[in-house]
Amino acid sequence: SLLSSFGSNTINTSSNIRAGNLVSTGTITTTGNGIGYAAGSGGTVTQATSRTTGVTLNKPSGQITLFSQAMGAATSNTFIFTNSTITANDFLLINHWSGGTLANYTFAANTSSGQANVTIKAINAVSAEAPVLQYVVIKGAAT
Repeated sequence: SLLSSFGSNTINTSSNIRAGNLVSTGTITTTGNGIGYAAGSGGTVTQATSRTTGVTLNKPSGQITLFSQAMGAATSNTFIFTNSTITANDFLLINHWSGGTLANYTFAANTSSGQANVTIKAINAVSAEAPVLQYVVIKGAAT
């Protein structure tokens, strides 16, 4: 069933709604299990030869398994993450999902059309380990 009240911007449904873009000038909220990408929107990729080797995964969410490598304290590596869903004003949210020493890394990303430069920095020295990063692309706009 679908109940819509466009004066109050309310849509209630007990089944899936399939549409193109949803545009709102107000707040979008949910009382359900949250807002996010559906099954099939994610993927996985593994870095091949070093922490600076680029990876490609054309999905708006997923996991990147980094190459197993030791890092000294306060050292960093940057790799190119090629992803056709990324545009210049998007935000790439990165989380240390598993593997390696949790809470020992910081992450930064700057996006451009079709890619992001991702930097991982070790806070303390670590022996060879392969952290798994979970990411999600959040669409952004500068205007």
